[in-house]
Amino acid sequence: MRDKYKDKKTKIIQTATVLFSEKGFHAASMQEIADASNVSKGTIYTYFSSKDDLLYSIIRYYIEHVVTKMGEAFEEDLTPKEKFSNLLRVLLNERYQYNEFFSMIHQEQIFSKKVKQIFIHLHEHSFNWLKLLLLEEFGEKVRPYIPEGYILFLSILRGYLRVKAYDEKIINNDQLAIHITERVYDLLHAMIDQEVSPILTEQFMHEIHHSFENTRNNDSLEKILKEMTLIVQSLSLSIRETKELLSSIDFLYAEFKKKDPQIFLIKGVLANFSQIKEIAPYRIQIEKFLGL
Repeated sequence: MRDKYKDKKTKIIQTATVLFSEKGFHAASMQEIADASNVSKGTIYTYFSSKDDLLYSIIRYYIEHVVTKMGEAFEEDLTPKEKFSNLLRVLLNERYQYNEFFSMIHQEQIFSKKVKQIFIHLHEHSFNWLKLLLLEEFGEKVRPYIPEGYILFLSILRGYLRVKAYDEKIINNDQLAIHITERVYDLLHAMIDQEVSPILTEQFMHEIHHSFENTRNNDSLEKILKEMTLIVQSLSLSIRETKELLSSIDFLYAEFKKKDPQIFLIKGVLANFSQIKEIAPYRIQIEKFLGL
């Protein structure tokens, strides 16, 4: 049952990505997305509360996909410098696949707080991977320059992405990945040799990521509760049992939004789901989030 929901949700996400890319976010309607996905408009609203929520889910889907691909590249048996280029090549190739979609986001200036936060998720992983590779390549002497090096890396990357926006094929991604890696290494060597005083610190980067982490946990909890709602509605339960469980989920929604949720009450409400095996994975995730 869970796989069925996941497959339908993924299909809607993929269809919406194409329509948003072709028509624009504001021009594409939820009815058009429903028709192209072969589902009812009501079904879409079962998975996504609004068109904004659907857009956010698409971006999150893409970012999670890219992070997975980059993680696989990071694990390959290569030198640190080769891994650096490989991570960048993966990023460029994945960006190319979704180029029209992200061009639409920039053109229509769709940068809500939630959208910005999900991009920080990608930066968080990228920064940590590059930090490990640079420390392995240069040793501890590079540590003070890693935040600065990362910002310079992003600046160079964005410059070339603007060039590629005019003609995607003007620069080969493999060659570009190697070229950017070489330039970043040149800059780091120069900063180390000249003992430059860095402007940014690693503490600053951690503060940005920590701020995002708090919001991401809340988003994850809401996602879990949404999945729990779908499962409860799909189970063969009595009307009374269904209402009681949905009321319990509503209570959890409200409690999680509080600044200081009452953990003992949450623990008691979660016990209501202890006999439902389909809910067990989600109940366990919530307990882990809350340290129960």
